Amino acid sequence: MTDEGCLRDLEHQLWGYHIALKLHQIESDVLNFNESFGDFLYSKKMWNTSRGWADAIERNSASPEEAIEIFFDLANLYCQEELELENAIDESRVR
Repeated sequence: MTDEGCLRDLEHQLWGYHIALKLHQIESDVLNFNESFGDFLYSKKMWNTSRGWADAIERNSASPEEAIEIFFDLANLYCQEELELENAIDESRVR
């Protein structure tokens, strides 16, 4: 992944993961992450997510680094509010 568009790379990888789970009929709490996270992002920030959540975050960030930070903050909030998981993403392991 490169700094430019790395969130889009992640979004595409998650789509691939979603497809693999469906093909193998595996149930998962995050089965529709891209879709539900996009809806969550729109409801929280009112950002247009028609081109995907990654594009929405990148368009509303000053830099690729800030976009990644915003993503992890929002993903943690999503996990807390939608999946009822506290501190699902350990930021100390990401940086």
